[in-house]
Amino acid sequence: MTNDNDAATNESRRQFLQKAALTVIGAGIAATGLCRCQTEAAAAGLDDDGAKPGPPRSPKVKVGKLSDFKVGTKKSFAGSGFEIERRGDKIVAISLHCTHKGVLINPSSKGFACPAHGAQFDKDGRVTNGPAQTNLPWYSVTLLKTGELEVDTSKVVPLGTSFDVKKKK
Repeated sequence: MTNDNDAATNESRRQFLQKAALTVIGAGIAATGLCRCQTEAAAAGLDDDGAKPGPPRSPKVKVGKLSDFKVGTKKSFAGSGFEIERRGDKIVAISLHCTHKGVLINPSSKGFACPAHGAQFDKDGRVTNGPAQTNLPWYSVTLLKTGELEVDTSKVVPLGTSFDVKKKK
């Protein structure tokens, strides 16, 4: 013979075990769905933000004729990740990728600003406000025989290095 207390205890154990089993099954289904979504995203070629990256770009980018760059001219090549500017007789190319997390940054009145985490850089790419700890890279600028300027994003040069318009190198 069982008393009412034992029946209640057995019933609550049974309910607890049922709820626990349902929780484990639900978590397994959710994890399977999440893995499936991540696998489908990877198969579709999507990056972590769900954006589909473009085809690999050449590190060498033709940016225009030297004659197109009058003093004060600035051109952003966001798709290639840099800005080129003529400063007097010098032409410089500075990265547009924040050194904190690689986010594409925006030119601002004081230099450059990262929209993601608030890092700021002066016009030369020096960090003026974190969280970035490293200055923006500068890239090699050369003049081709065709008269076009080319930026090579695979060649990082020391900050302040520029193409000299008068010497044409």
